[in-house]
Amino acid sequence: MKNNIILILFAIILFAACDKEKSNLRKGNDSYQEKDYVKAEEKYRESLVVDSNYLKAQYNLANASYKQLSQEKLHSAMNYYESYIKTNPNTDTLNNANAIYNRGNVSFQLFQTDTATDMSSKILFLERALEDYKQTLRLNPTDSAAKYNLALTQYLLNKNKNQQEQNQQQEQNQQEQQQEKNQD
Repeated sequence: MKNNIILILFAIILFAACDKEKSNLRKGNDSYQEKDYVKAEEKYRESLVVDSNYLKAQYNLANASYKQLSQEKLHSAMNYYESYIKTNPNTDTLNNANAIYNRGNVSFQLFQTDTATDMSSKILFLERALEDYKQTLRLNPTDSAAKYNLALTQYLLNKNKNQQEQNQQQEQNQQEQQQEKNQD
């Protein structure tokens, strides 16, 4: 009899915890729909406190962080997407494709917002985005947004690499001219 009571109490506590994580997820989704991404992020975090392996909350937390578009939040979103991709089963290819696509978008945004003056470090973000869009298309070949973003990223990558090469050539020419002046 005591074992049955303990089992029932355990089941009630378990169901209450499950309900709390889902309740926070729903509240986060409501805030996300209202474009209150800060509050949505908070609710998704609360959901993850109850169950740290709750994949929907992990994915939604990454999305809410991404939507805030600050450089700090973009880096956080990158980490959340990577965590989601690692923990999501390989059999869930559509959700994995979406998460990888979104991670590519984060890399693309970081390329655009990164304040680094060194172009080679900015190009790394484009290269990461390019690989994510390719991987997305391997998992979901019909994703037209990934196709478009892949083409755009390839274009920008080539353009920036060519510009970087021209800048290096210009610097080298200026150094040679300076050396010639110094020798004279």
